[in-house]
Amino acid sequence: MGRRILVASRIKESSYVIKADANDHEKVCALANPPRMLPGYFVLETLGAPLDGATGDVRHVRLQAACRLNTPDRPYAVANEYIAARVAAAVGLPVPPGQIVRLSTRELGYVCLLFGPEGSTLPPVIPAELAEQDPQLCMGIVMFDCWIRNGIDRHDGNLGYLPESGGVIFDHDLALLGSRWGKAADDLRTAADQPCLDGHCLVSELSSLEHAHEWAARMAAVPKGLIRDVARTAFRLKLINATERDEVIRFLEFRQGRLLAYLEKSRKLFEKVQVWPLLDGGKREAGDS
Repeated sequence: MGRRILVASRIKESSYVIKADANDHEKVCALANPPRMLPGYFVLETLGAPLDGATGDVRHVRLQAACRLNTPDRPYAVANEYIAARVAAAVGLPVPPGQIVRLSTRELGYVCLLFGPEGSTLPPVIPAELAEQDPQLCMGIVMFDCWIRNGIDRHDGNLGYLPESGGVIFDHDLALLGSRWGKAADDLRTAADQPCLDGHCLVSELSSLEHAHEWAARMAAVPKGLIRDVARTAFRLKLINATERDEVIRFLEFRQGRLLAYLEKSRKLFEKVQVWPLLDGGKREAGDS
């Protein structure tokens, strides 16, 4: 039998799978609990026929995914999504699995798996509630967005959270290189030593910086080789030019060990934080100079 994919129409949610019987007839079977992928949001739409030549039980699957493309007002969207997702994964933040793809038109896009309980879309989070439920995750998101220059574009619509499976972050198309075609290198140089946290939806909701040192250590430990590899990949695919590649590398490497200092510079934005950990490990009250 040649290689083929047996798939079912999405008859009811994500609860059906096609199997081939001994006579090669197709039949639809219900899945009581559709398989999930970490971090808990990703559900198989269909589980198909076994993959020819594979050892063990390896099957064709159909998954729901979304593809981000560059647009005139977001000319660096694909590069930004790709670089941000790779760096976020390196520090342990929950980002949907994704990859750069080439369309039949030869255009490049960034595809990531869609997520939500049983395939539905997660509603926007309530930042105050998320900060209370998972302050460790929120601290990591804040420091990551500080690192990649994404503060102004972190809002309740590009965060997801379920108590039983945790959070997910997405939509980084305006980070790093921004949206000004031909001005990205200049914008990165200008922002290189700035906190970049204005407008962030979680900053004013955090009541403690308890986890800041942990996340700072994680981000400082990201290998420079990884940063350079992802920037060079974006360059090889002609998503960015050589100058933009070099500035992305310089920007991320310069900032990765300075994130605690940028938090200190942004103290006024952290309205609920009363005790501040200093860079030397000490503490002071919010009103102290």
